[in-house]
Amino acid sequence: MVQSLSWFFLLLAGFAEAQTGTVPLPAVTADKIVPPWADAVGGEKPRESARQFRFAAGSNALKIPIVEDNGHIFVQGTVDGFGPVWMTLDTGAGGAIVDKALVKNFGIKPTGTLQAEGAGGVETEETATNVSFGLPGLSLHRQSTGVLPLDFISRRTGRSVAALLGYEFFANFVVEIDFAGERMNLYDPRTFHYSGRGEIVPLEFHDNLPCIDASLKMPDGEVATGKFVVDLGSDISVIVPQNYAAKHNLLKSLHPTMEVTARGVGGGEVRTVNARIAGIQIQQTFVAGPIAAFPQNSQGFVAGENSVGNMGGSLLRHFHVIFDYSRQQMILEQGADFAEPFDADASGLRVIASGPKLETVSIAAVVAGSPAVEAGLQIGDQLMALDGRPVPEIRMLKKIFRQDGRELELTVKRAGTVEVRKLRLRKDFMSCLPPLSQAECLCAEKRAVPLPALESVYSWLTSSQFRYITIQGSRSMEEGRGGPR
Repeated sequence: MVQSLSWFFLLLAGFAEAQTGTVPLPAVTADKIVPPWADAVGGEKPRESARQFRFAAGSNALKIPIVEDNGHIFVQGTVDGFGPVWMTLDTGAGGAIVDKALVKNFGIKPTGTLQAEGAGGVETEETATNVSFGLPGLSLHRQSTGVLPLDFISRRTGRSVAALLGYEFFANFVVEIDFAGERMNLYDPRTFHYSGRGEIVPLEFHDNLPCIDASLKMPDGEVATGKFVVDLGSDISVIVPQNYAAKHNLLKSLHPTMEVTARGVGGGEVRTVNARIAGIQIQQTFVAGPIAAFPQNSQGFVAGENSVGNMGGSLLRHFHVIFDYSRQQMILEQGADFAEPFDADASGLRVIASGPKLETVSIAAVVAGSPAVEAGLQIGDQLMALDGRPVPEIRMLKKIFRQDGRELELTVKRAGTVEVRKLRLRKDFMSCLPPLSQAECLCAEKRAVPLPALESVYSWLTSSQFRYITIQGSRSMEEGRGGPR
């Protein structure tokens, strides 16, 4: 079975319960996928992937432009020769996905089905074979894919996403991602040789999901050590499910906190407690002050006696990362943004794009007690201008909304009437997320808490995922640090 938490938690983080009422969420119809093209193998090694790629020249493709959005990776390419189109990358997805709405444009004919199971029942979705993907400098052939709607990703990010590349993509190449420089290098694993000074982190695979050993350090100094899924598609730094957090009473030192509520499969609500923890230890590297999510109700997506959680792209983006599945390792170098704090929103707004070209940006949620409420902004307001200028893309808008103390002039359209609202950004309403210095994080006394064995870690993953499997250093890539021998 192949699953990913990725886009469910993007949904969860992005749509809060509004002061003006419960936010209507995009329809989600499945939370577990069982693709027939990817057999679950578990165990110590990733499934071998047939070499079905061709480089345009040599044994690598270098300096591929990417767009980084809070740890999510977007890249332009082609699907069956059609393009350019946007694609996303995700280490937490076990197979490729092509957007259901675009298969006719691509000339793809579904050849099979997959079973998507959710709290509301079982749904059958289509699959396709012999699909080709192209990226700058290389092509992938004879790929098997799921055919699923990806419009949720497109609307949430304001970027029309046509396809998703998961496990098979990462298994075929050594993938080097420069988050800060927004570039990617791909190498043939047979000729790749690493000569840098990064930290080599062993990967262990379960159901083709990459896992690492790491430790969470809580504000009171308690340390939880175990295995975590590496999930580029999640924009939350760390997710620790209810059963494990409750068993070890990890929430006792999280104060203050903020609850976020989203609607789950079958109409039920999913509630998390979000808070800043002291840090995460990966091998010899300590990352201070990430924001973690602790799901509070198990129905729909958290199940099983023993769970550890996952680490998302918003944490990985602080590094320059090399994924080398062939050698079962991930290499971490401190990126240009390593010291950048894990920032929180200062507006209380969540926006979504719509329209044929995703040109319309509207308010999808308003967080209670936030500056957005004080400014009189409401769900459904269409953003017409920002400080008298055209509304920027959603990625840039989210960055602007994190600028504490800044005053913005938002021109909005509501029920046919254009209004101007003053929005003064402030982070104190997100009091659960005060910044922590590296020194404060390191001064607490350590108390070890053992985590469960790997075999029982994934009980919640394999019973709870939503069908929106996702996308998902310092030295310059021109130096060819990870180049061929």
